[in-house]
Amino acid sequence: MSSFENLRYLEYSSRILHMRVGVYLRQSLDRTGEGLAVSRQREDCVKLCDQRGWTPVFYEDNDTSATKGVRPAYQNLLEDAEKGVIKGVVVWDLDRLHRRPIELEHFMELADRKRLSLATVTGDVDLSTDNGRLFARIKGAVAKAEVERKSARQKRAARQAAEAGHGWGGRRAFGYDPDDLPLEPEASLLRGAYKKVLSGISLHAIAAEWNRNGINTTAGKKWTGSTVRQVLINPRNAGWRSYRGEIVADATWEPITTEDTWRAVASLLNTPGRRAGTNARKRLLTGILICGRCEHPMRSGVSHTSNDPIYVCKNCHRNSRRLDPVDGLVIKLVKGFLSSPLADALLVNPNQGNLEELRNEEAGLIGRLKQLGVDYAEGLLNGREVKTARERLETRLSDIREQLINTNDQVFEGLIRTDFKWDSLHLDRQRSVIRKLFVPTLLPAGRGRPFQPDHLSIRWLPKEH
Repeated sequence: MSSFENLRYLEYSSRILHMRVGVYLRQSLDRTGEGLAVSRQREDCVKLCDQRGWTPVFYEDNDTSATKGVRPAYQNLLEDAEKGVIKGVVVWDLDRLHRRPIELEHFMELADRKRLSLATVTGDVDLSTDNGRLFARIKGAVAKAEVERKSARQKRAARQAAEAGHGWGGRRAFGYDPDDLPLEPEASLLRGAYKKVLSGISLHAIAAEWNRNGINTTAGKKWTGSTVRQVLINPRNAGWRSYRGEIVADATWEPITTEDTWRAVASLLNTPGRRAGTNARKRLLTGILICGRCEHPMRSGVSHTSNDPIYVCKNCHRNSRRLDPVDGLVIKLVKGFLSSPLADALLVNPNQGNLEELRNEEAGLIGRLKQLGVDYAEGLLNGREVKTARERLETRLSDIREQLINTNDQVFEGLIRTDFKWDSLHLDRQRSVIRKLFVPTLLPAGRGRPFQPDHLSIRWLPKEH
């Protein structure tokens, strides 16, 4: 070897001996959080660096899959390699570095451009040769196949566990303790939330109440309308086990709510176009009151002249009224209807299969009860006979009416023909009551004219009215 070649060799050897290399460490799942697997990889990789005189720079993705999401440390390694901060990569095995062929191809392209060295504890891979790249690709394909086989096994085991009614493991569900037993006060909060949704209270209002009371999610975060919705539509609360959105078995844990209640709420919250919402309405008729000029929903605002709150059409800008008299008339109409016999029909379940048959029997029983008084007056029945017949008829009538009651809609619960206080109802429930009763339309009137009852047109929704 000539002196020139010897000098070049010494310079190359010096550069290689003091080369900075990126040591990449990764463990897919760290069950204990102690990073033991990563620690073992580190020891072996450091030993390799010491043997070759390399200076290690560590990049660690602990508890991180190579097939899902972004690996922050791996991305940092690529950026440093691109900038020339590191001249090589050391890894325990190729499957720690890549499990997706597309990532391997990108890395090989980078290694070729930057002339990166790649060393593994299980053996070096020379990516500058076709055989080295072939070996890496085969290794990557084997790793990909292993991931797919593992995924198939895990999915089958998960479905089998679901069909047996067993839980998921991991973080506990809201309303249950880690052993899947109902946990207070969360279980009671869930029951209350189901009832509130059916009575017209918004998800936003429920979330705001829980946040005010210091109730957090099981992840320790504040509630939003969306997260409340996710909890309420979970079949586990009705004692069912689901898998990938499909109910597959009765669960092994105690339900928090009834099947009927869960189905009613899930159906309501899964209605197309419904949104959980982030902002609560502040006015009674915002979005409910219709403009009589352009037929668009009206909004609330403030009068430029009197600073009074008003309803205003922000589509045509040609219709507005002070808020208080309009609200007052609507409330009067609602309370008047709910106190009348016509409101009884609101409690009838429209989905009852034999609805007509039950209604006919109800009418017949009422007629027979009235006839008892006539028969007694005419001496056809004595007092004991009337009492016995009345008890029998009233028992059957009670059974019929129980079947007719719509238990899935609690908007009107406690409001039909009772002396309830309108102001005691939550604004969301007040708005739900109005939406189910009628569509109010504010007719245009001359500027400056005081509000009159005939300025409000009402289209009643109950068929019986």
